[in-house]
Amino acid sequence: FTDNVVGHVRRSIRVPYRTHLLIRSSATAVASEEPADTVLVSRNGGLLVCRAIYQEGQELYLWSQERQCGTRARVVFQQVWAGGGLVEVGFEFLQDEDFWKMDFAPEYD
Repeated sequence: FTDNVVGHVRRSIRVPYRTHLLIRSSATAVASEEPADTVLVSRNGGLLVCRAIYQEGQELYLWSQERQCGTRARVVFQQVWAGGGLVEVGFEFLQDEDFWKMDFAPEYD
């Protein structure tokens, strides 16, 4: 059903999870860092909130200060919230790894 309505099917379940990340982008001449908070995460990526606007397809580096590790990701969705200057950014990991260090429910076809 969802494949016909939204054009894709999720590859894994999403779960609520809040953690602080730094988004490191080198799309500009000077690399920048943007603080962000996750809202939902999955085995393949997640949804975060920040103040910066990114382009769909743009590659980012997500850094977890808490766990002292990072990973590469690609922006797949973006929605600017009216007022408040916040942006929702959906992303997918570029490498198949367990960045969240969480057990997700098995994936079904």
